[in-house]
This record gives sequence, structure tokens and C-alpha cells, in this order.
Amino acid sequence: MESGIKIARVNVTQQVIDYLREHIQDGRWAIGDKIPSENQLVQLLGISRTSVRTAVQQLIGLGALESKHGMGTFVLANDFSSAMRHPALEDAYSDVKKVLEFRLTIEPKICFLATERITPEVLVTLTQLLSDMQKSVNNRKAFVQYDIQFHKEISKAAQNELLERSLFDVFEQTINDHERMNDLFGYKDGIHYHKQIMRAMKSGQSEKAEQLMYQHLKYAYDLL
Repeated sequence: MESGIKIARVNVTQQVIDYLREHIQDGRWAIGDKIPSENQLVQLLGISRTSVRTAVQQLIGLGALESKHGMGTFVLANDFSSAMRHPALEDAYSDVKKVLEFRLTIEPKICFLATERITPEVLVTLTQLLSDMQKSVNNRKAFVQYDIQFHKEISKAAQNELLERSLFDVFEQTINDHERMNDLFGYKDGIHYHKQIMRAMKSGQSEKAEQLMYQHLKYAYDLL
């Protein structure tokens, strides 16, 4: 294993993703190989455990890596252009709890990054989408579409194409489940959390926005 590698603390998660992807695509880690452990990557790259975990989870979400309980994380695919369509993901898309677990893993961090990089134009779009959500109460299909678009706009604002792509694909594959969840959870809580997230983002409170996104998704997960 290489030694002495240090990753600059700018866009750390993206750099870890690039490091992992490079090792997979150039064959240093072949399909079926076990990649270094979380602890080994932390020591090797000189970064936080959170950054390593987020990067690994994103590649798991893309279908490039696979985590096996008690064994470690293994390379599942080396073609990133088609990784998201790997058959291993098909059953996961139909499991609402798995979808929420995935979103709990990446969306709070997306919200943090988006708050750090937000533009006035994005804030205008988010404000309009929130208004559209409020006007669409009792119209399930419209409400869910505006709800999903709200989350998509936040992922765009994070300015990380891998995060955006992975989340977009999950939304596209699970639209019917989101409508069913709306029947279960109603409209009130979604609007409440979106308002709070918007306030935190407008005031530049990255950590608060991250926490609120986590609470928003965790609430839905716990109800299930």
C-alpha cells in the first residue's frame, strides 16, 4: 500500500472519490478485490473518518463498491458509466427503508455543501418550489414532484456531479414510493422541515442545514 499520501482539505470527499475511482479504473483494485479498510484509508490519506465514509458510501450507492458485513468493502464494478444500473441495485430501489438509509447517508452532507456554495439564483428557485409545495397540499402528485425537485436543487447547489447523479437516479427509480410515503406521512412535516432547511441555508448555517436535513429524513425513516 502507498504511504505518505495526504489529500488537501478542499473538496475532500470529492478527492477521496477520485482516489478510489482511479484505483478501481486502472486495475490496482480489480473486481472482487477488497479495498483498504476505513481506518487504513484515514491513515493513508490523512483525512477525517467522515470524509472517507461519505466517499465510500457514495460509491456503494453508485454500485461500484459493495459492503459485506464483517468482511469489508469490495469492488463490484469498474465501469462507472453503467455502475448505477448494476442489477444488484434493483431490489434496493424497491426497499423504501434502504432508499431512506441511502438518503440519510448522503443528503445531510449534500445540504452542508449546498449551503456553503449556494447562489442567490438557487435560493430564489428553492423559495419558489417551497411556495409551490404549499399551494399543492391535497394534490399528492404535484406536491411530491415539487418536494423531489426541492431536494434535487439542493443537490445541484452542492456542485458535485457524483452526488447529484446518484441522488437523481434514486428519485427517478422511486417516484411511486415517494407518493406512497406522502400518503403515510402527510404534507405538514415536509413543509415544516423544508422551511427550516431554507432558513438555515439563507443564513449560511451549514451545520444547522445538515442537521435539519438529517432530522427530516430520520423522521420519515423512524415512522416506517
